[in-house]
Amino acid sequence: MKEVKKEISFRAIIIFMFGMLMLSGIIVMMFTASYYNSDNMSEKEKTTSSGTKTAETKKPTPKEQIAAIKINLKFDKKEEKVSSKTISSWVSGKVENGREVYKTDDAAIKEYASELAEKYSTYVFSIPFKTVYGEEIDIENKSTGWILDEDYAFKAIKNTLLERKSLTANLTDKSDESKKWWLRIAGEYKDYSKYGNTYVEVSINDQHMWAYKNGEIVLESDIVSGQPDLGNDTPTGAFLVGSKKEDATLYGPGYNTVVSYWITIQDDIGFHDAEWQEEFGGLVYLTHGSHGCVNLPTYAASTLYDLVYQGMPVFIY
Repeated sequence: MKEVKKEISFRAIIIFMFGMLMLSGIIVMMFTASYYNSDNMSEKEKTTSSGTKTAETKKPTPKEQIAAIKINLKFDKKEEKVSSKTISSWVSGKVENGREVYKTDDAAIKEYASELAEKYSTYVFSIPFKTVYGEEIDIENKSTGWILDEDYAFKAIKNTLLERKSLTANLTDKSDESKKWWLRIAGEYKDYSKYGNTYVEVSINDQHMWAYKNGEIVLESDIVSGQPDLGNDTPTGAFLVGSKKEDATLYGPGYNTVVSYWITIQDDIGFHDAEWQEEFGGLVYLTHGSHGCVNLPTYAASTLYDLVYQGMPVFIY
């Protein structure tokens, strides 16, 4: 009887130990699985329900941000794309007080802006012109052509690099951004040796004006230009008609006058009627000259007003 009890106790001990071993194994497996999962979470990857691994989003470093900058500048049908290599060469960085500090190579950026100006500016200093007398002369260019604002171009590119943003701009459209890049905007004609056959010609020495349309003189008139001894000489050069207005008020030091026809060519200089002038042409301008404008008889001012358009060439010599 005692031997049977001993045998039962022995079996119970065996079963109990076996159960403990099973329980220990389960605990070890759970611990291992927990460790494995926590280790995976420390890695920068996650597993989707389909088993596909996707990388977590990593914030780009300052160098990577600079490398991603794109600078594309459009000039009419041409486009300037600055290479990533060039952009990277314009920016250098170093560690100061435990943080990365970047600065731009201003000299290199200014050199690039100068290259853009040389390549795309269309301004020329003088325009070859054939007078009504058949004489070939060079007239100073006063208002036609594009001149790139190198200082603005430098600042725009530098700010792009410092802000680590891309720059894309069409610099020959009529947008406000485009206008900021230019000191002077082109007129209707761009090939200055071929200004066309519709324009206005004025001779200061002859005190005379001619208006051409399609190569034919359609209007001519004596004029009164600015009075030289008062420092009011009418400026000479190649201009463009800016705007025109009827019943305009002209004012300045010592005068405030209403005219019927006003055509601007430069700031406050232009063509207009002058009923107060008793005669035109000859030497009138030496004693009764204007404040710089070209005075015309009313009939001539009215006809010219109807002929001209904004951007029309005007040559005064």
